[in-house]
Amino acid sequence: MYQQGKYNEAAELAERALKGADETLGPYNPQTTIFLNNLAVIYYAQAKYAEAAALYERALGITEQSLGPGHPRVKSLLEGLEKCRQKLSMQEDIEDSDESGEIAELPVSPDSSPRAEPKQEQTLTDVGRAIKESISSSGNISHKLYTVQVGAFRNLLSAKAIQDRLDKNGYDVSITTVTAENGDTLHKVQVGEFSERKRAEALSREITTLMGLDVFVTTK
Repeated sequence: MYQQGKYNEAAELAERALKGADETLGPYNPQTTIFLNNLAVIYYAQAKYAEAAALYERALGITEQSLGPGHPRVKSLLEGLEKCRQKLSMQEDIEDSDESGEIAELPVSPDSSPRAEPKQEQTLTDVGRAIKESISSSGNISHKLYTVQVGAFRNLLSAKAIQDRLDKNGYDVSITTVTAENGDTLHKVQVGEFSERKRAEALSREITTLMGLDVFVTTK
């Protein structure tokens, strides 16, 4: 639901899951922080920054107390909390500007005029700009694709069990069957397909934090 952009439906499911975790695991159980983080990510996508920040703070308090301040989950939760605080700060700046009646002016290029058509570069998305910069710097586009590998299993049923678990959490997961050098058949469970390694690494951190799985980034 979340990856498909259906945030309202994803939020309802995540809210029910968190309620169930609070009731069955307990509100201070380290595993409950996974459900807190899930809902916080969705709230952030819905621009509910205050609500997301509150969830991050609660998850952070539980994780630091139960797992220690040096645990990898703490860093991830702190990053999520900081993003929320930045968004809230931006909203406050906008509200203050509205109350004062001042309108912030955008910088104008010296050779521009009110009737000038916007340059093509100004209409590019962040992804488009990244591709454009990549082409400019390298002269060609890399066709290497990255994915997050969750595991390689000899037993297909074990691979499908992990696949179902990831699929229920909204991840684009696939199973690739290969033959190892020793002749064994392995079923690789992989999530996503990215042209940039940093995007695959971001997903690997999310899966580790949210689902507690040991994963790594590899090429397809």
